[in-house]
Amino acid sequence: MNNTKSTKRALLLSIMAMLLCVVLLVGTTFAWFTDSATSTGNKIQAGTLNIDLLVKDADGAYQSVKAEKTAIFNYDKWEPGYTEVKNVMVSTTGNLALKYMLKIVPQTATEEAFKLAEVIDVYYANSEVTVANRNDLSALTKMGTLKDIFTAGTVINDTLIPDRQNTEDFATIVLKMQESAGNDYQGLSVGNGFDLNLVATQYTYEEDSFDNQYDAGAPLDVVYGAEILESLNDPEVAEVVAGEDINMSDSTFQTNNYGNAQFNIPDGKTLNLNYNSIVRPDGGSGSGFKFSNGVTSTVTNGYVINEGDSTAIDIEYGANATFENVKFVGHGDSMIRVRASGAGEKATAIFKNCTFTNAGVVIMGMNGASEVDIQFINCTFTGSYLMYDEEGNKLTDKYGHVHYTNKLFDASSSSLCGSIQFINCTLDYDAHEASYAKNVIELSNYDYANVLTVTLNNVTINAQNAKPVYINTGRTYEKLAIVETGTNSYTKDGTLVNYKGETL
Repeated sequence: MNNTKSTKRALLLSIMAMLLCVVLLVGTTFAWFTDSATSTGNKIQAGTLNIDLLVKDADGAYQSVKAEKTAIFNYDKWEPGYTEVKNVMVSTTGNLALKYMLKIVPQTATEEAFKLAEVIDVYYANSEVTVANRNDLSALTKMGTLKDIFTAGTVINDTLIPDRQNTEDFATIVLKMQESAGNDYQGLSVGNGFDLNLVATQYTYEEDSFDNQYDAGAPLDVVYGAEILESLNDPEVAEVVAGEDINMSDSTFQTNNYGNAQFNIPDGKTLNLNYNSIVRPDGGSGSGFKFSNGVTSTVTNGYVINEGDSTAIDIEYGANATFENVKFVGHGDSMIRVRASGAGEKATAIFKNCTFTNAGVVIMGMNGASEVDIQFINCTFTGSYLMYDEEGNKLTDKYGHVHYTNKLFDASSSSLCGSIQFINCTLDYDAHEASYAKNVIELSNYDYANVLTVTLNNVTINAQNAKPVYINTGRTYEKLAIVETGTNSYTKDGTLVNYKGETL
């Protein structure tokens, strides 16, 4: 009995095991074929655009001006007939094709600089030329005078494509002083010299999935004429690099085409003058170059030239203006005007690494408590009560009125509050021809409830017949806070004084 039950149990288990094996075998017929492949080391790496300007030395080797900070033309005894021949090379060590432009840019856009430049002829060849005779420059193209080049700017336009034969370009630049230059040019200089400015951007050579035109619109950093205005008004352009002067006597740059010398900069823009100038013509209506209420914009690398006594720069209440590496050249007071207003419309003006030559700055308050944030950082101010031309004549406007600079900085308006800072600045003012003492910085602030803080931090003021800082104590002086930090130095007529002009 028991054996029968055991046999049946064993048989049943054997049948179940066989069924399980069948099921497993059937399952294997439905397995997917599998395999794998891995792409390793994928990279996204930007190409490099690296351009350099080299000059041939006396030994025939080319030296980088970028690395050595070398002046290509550096001679101080020019005379009629003197000729300088320089072989230069533009090269790239990057791996992107590029287009480039070489410009000659004056560091000082003054009448004296341009006067000597008008008798310096410029010759050019787009190859390495050996000039055997200063009187035979037929192998080169005469481009005009150095003054012409200052205006036109461009010397070389070309392309460089890495890994091909033209990864470097050679050129020859010759400057020659005209033999006809007379005694009028003795002792003159081309301002503080000039720069050879090399700029480059992408060129249509490398390809993407479609063609080689993806960078066809890459700008070469500079725009001209009406394109300056168009680019400033283009919401897609953040920085505009000017290729020429912005002269407000040109109707292109006038807000209203009725002779107004007024040019408004839009909000959110950087205007790189590229060592060109904003020129405010003498006379006429308009506020000059204007930052309107609500505008936050920047101007860099150039000049602002005021040909008359009118305001050249107008920074309105509610505006935020920054100037960096800008040289202001004027003919008297109030060249730069900052207008603050009540109702919380603070005016902000920041000047970094700027120079002011007879370019007075005035800060105005109105409509109650007028808050300002004015900063001068690493700036230099120079001015004289009277100004003269090269022949020693008093400078006048077109109406015959004499130009005067009565002070370099004026914040004597009522209702001012907030902050004015001079940081690492030098102010030199000569008023020895004035009939009574003047002031370099003038403050007669008051606001009944708010304080104006004026900070002098590492400031040097040299004054002749003038007080370094004048404060009108008759106007709630307790609302004006003068803060001195760092090391400051003040002189009046060569004598050390405190900032008030009192002998130490």
